[in-house]
Amino acid sequence: MVEQSVTTQHGNGHVLRTLGWAAFLGASWTWCIGMFLPVLLIRDYGLWAWVAFAIPNVVGAAAMGWVVRDADSSLRLVSKHLTAVVGFSLVTVAFHVFFLVAIAAPIVQSWFVVPIAAMAMLLAWLLAFQVRGGWLIAAAAALGMSIVAFILLAVKHALALPAQQGQLPTINILWLVPVMIFGFALCPYLDITFHRARQAMSPRDGRVAFALGFGGFFFLMIILTLLYAPLVITRFVPTMIPPATLAVWLIGIHVAVQAGFTIAAHVRYAGRRFAEIPMEQATVLILLTLGLLVGAFIVVAREAVYRGMSGAELSYRLFMAFYGLVFPAYAWICMVPTRGLAEVPRRAVMTFILATLIAAPMYWMGFIERQMIWLLPGVAVVLLAQLVVRWGMPQVGQGGVGATPESAVPSDPDDETKNFLTASK
Repeated sequence: MVEQSVTTQHGNGHVLRTLGWAAFLGASWTWCIGMFLPVLLIRDYGLWAWVAFAIPNVVGAAAMGWVVRDADSSLRLVSKHLTAVVGFSLVTVAFHVFFLVAIAAPIVQSWFVVPIAAMAMLLAWLLAFQVRGGWLIAAAAALGMSIVAFILLAVKHALALPAQQGQLPTINILWLVPVMIFGFALCPYLDITFHRARQAMSPRDGRVAFALGFGGFFFLMIILTLLYAPLVITRFVPTMIPPATLAVWLIGIHVAVQAGFTIAAHVRYAGRRFAEIPMEQATVLILLTLGLLVGAFIVVAREAVYRGMSGAELSYRLFMAFYGLVFPAYAWICMVPTRGLAEVPRRAVMTFILATLIAAPMYWMGFIERQMIWLLPGVAVVLLAQLVVRWGMPQVGQGGVGATPESAVPSDPDDETKNFLTASK
């Protein structure tokens, strides 16, 4: 059964469909990053750290609607980098599972956040397969529940602006900003849910949906994170946590529903492309993801405190290395300079691996040892690594990340319309 058919391109149906995809984008990007990383940043560096997080995040995600110009560009980009795209989804799912069990459940003091997330996943899948436009309805429902929680938290006077000063020097935000820009500018191009939305819309509608989805719906979600951060900070400590209140439970429901929707979307769209990956690459991805998840839970189980961080926070920060270093490094080194080639050259892959390995200790020094100035050379290593790939490479197609050479563009002028139709099947 078709999950979302292309509805009429005129009238109210057209407007509602664009709004639906905007809601889908906003909900699929409301992760355990947007719902919790600002809490840690605000605790450490104060209110301005949220600004440093929010602006690159919103602008970077919305920009994909312009950079990846149409459905054809998105389809080719995903096919060319399919292993990396699916790997992104696998790590994202593992990250959310870890977050629900090791962070959300202890904050709420109940394992019930896990079945709430599971119910949200099940509802999304049922709507997707049984109702026309089901994913869009599920996204709207997830956002609606979060907005209701937002209103109830406001009524309970549980929301407040955090303090401008955090526990650590505010100057560290300056060293954090390049990582934020680097990660949020490039990670969206590996997110299969973003590509799913881009492939379902015309160029103009896609731009509108991306702008509204991230500048509107998603921005509202991270404003909610900003306002509940003071409450969560008091509960995310390695000491005795006071009993959960209704306000804490409302935050837990918001987190569980959004996490459940994100997991469902990634499992669905990455899962149906998984069989296209070569067997040896698929095996490596699965083993690495399982090893990452098991390792994270082992760190939590040891109940150790390192540099003032609990095992849960340490594992969370290590997961974040994928979105601050590994995935954006792949996009910068393997996607951008090779956008006019049919395949990713081996030199690009080897350069990506080497640059990531060199930069990783610098990221450790910055995010784990709290010597934030080390982040600057870490980012610089990855940025300069692209020159190695470009050196000696013939000049190829111009344009954005999704640009391809003319030989790859369909000769049939009706192909673009066909892709809008087939992309939703």
